[in-house]
Amino acid sequence: MNNEKPFYNKKGELTSYGLACGYIEQFEHLQQRVTLWKEHNAYHVRRHNFFRNKRVFWDSFETLTEARKRYNESSKEIKSLCYIPS
Repeated sequence: MNNEKPFYNKKGELTSYGLACGYIEQFEHLQQRVTLWKEHNAYHVRRHNFFRNKRVFWDSFETLTEARKRYNESSKEIKSLCYIPS
């Protein structure tokens, strides 16, 4: 019998256990990055815009469901951006 807790779920996302072990999820596109991690029993989602050199937001959540929703929404928003050279 395997008693090991999985780090990833069937979708390939980190589980609560994986995040509690110090792993982070991160998505980056066009100099923007969104990160999901767990620290001190809270889930954090942070987004940076490196082109403008600023943090867009840093939100904390009590549940992974809420944090993952914010992470996925922000990731989709970043994916929809396109680069228009000047």
